[in-house]
Amino acid sequence: MRRRRHAAPDDSLELLLDPICNMFGTIMFVALISALLVLSRSGDVVAEAVDAMERRRESTVAQLEARAVELEAILGTLPAGDGRELDAAAAERVERALGEIARRERLIERYSETVAKARSDIGSVASRVEPMREELDRVREAL
Repeated sequence: MRRRRHAAPDDSLELLLDPICNMFGTIMFVALISALLVLSRSGDVVAEAVDAMERRRESTVAQLEARAVELEAILGTLPAGDGRELDAAAAERVERALGEIARRERLIERYSETVAKARSDIGSVASRVEPMREELDRVREAL
């Protein structure tokens, strides 16, 4: 078989293929360079942001430490109370509260007993009502 005869360069698309490939390669090269630049620049931006946050944190810590010293000084000027008096007064209040709780529990028990007794009396009163009505009717008839 004979080889085909190649067409003349003027008659084919071979002249168009080379510039298209070169343009695609150039686009890929530019994209790669821009990606590398962005990556290196983003590292700088992150480092700057971290430095700014670190500076803010340090200033906040310094302000808090100054405020703590100021509050310690104010606390030092205030008179301190006697802890024993406070403890005795608190113990006395607790004892009174416990006594009041015990008194109220006894009162609740008495009320509960009274209510139970009243409930049982209501049942017996209901059974006594009918004989009393009959007796009342007999007295009316007798009159």
